[in-house]
Amino acid sequence: MIHFSESLIVILIQAIIVLSLASLGLLVALIKKHDKLKAYVRSQEAEQHSSNSVSVEHYLATEVKLTEGRSELLYKDTDLLSTEFGEADWLVLRVKFLEIEKGFSSTTDREDNFWKLLGVSLKNMLSEMKLVKRVQANDAKEEDDDEVKELKNMLKEQAADIEKLNDELSGADTEEKVEIMKDKLLKLSNSHRELSHCVMVLEDENLFLREQIRSLLADDAAVETS
Repeated sequence: MIHFSESLIVILIQAIIVLSLASLGLLVALIKKHDKLKAYVRSQEAEQHSSNSVSVEHYLATEVKLTEGRSELLYKDTDLLSTEFGEADWLVLRVKFLEIEKGFSSTTDREDNFWKLLGVSLKNMLSEMKLVKRVQANDAKEEDDDEVKELKNMLKEQAADIEKLNDELSGADTEEKVEIMKDKLLKLSNSHRELSHCVMVLEDENLFLREQIRSLLADDAAVETS
């Protein structure tokens, strides 16, 4: 049987205590180091996110200015009166879309509320642009409701007035006459867009109702034959 002297036992106990304290100190140091590392990583991520946000906002702001610059350089307000959807229109449309993106660039939220707000913004943009102004003034059809027929007839009359004003504008010989004609043309164009929008909405509603009626009649016929 092995016997240890009391002095050796004391030395062993002291060594164990010292090693335990050293291990505890090392563990505390490692925990602190780990916390510092996590804090550093979080700060770097926040800084990177902030930098990315600034870069995105800078890009969007730059593109807005470049798009507006091209629009102002090449086109006038009267160019937006064309029945064709051309560059003058899509430049304005791009500026408005970029402005919407700028408004949402500072948030990372992608919950339902985000998509609802985005949808509302895009709908408002399209409504403001009134892209339905590109619809040609078609003749009224027999199946059209009286209200739609009346609106279509008004559209054709307005289209004729716009063409007449365009001809008069090209023949205006003074700056004062040109400005007067432009003002009339813009007012008539705005009215034409509103009216076109109403026709489009009514036609869509009527088409939906006719489809619903056809579906109901088909269901009734199927029930009767079964």
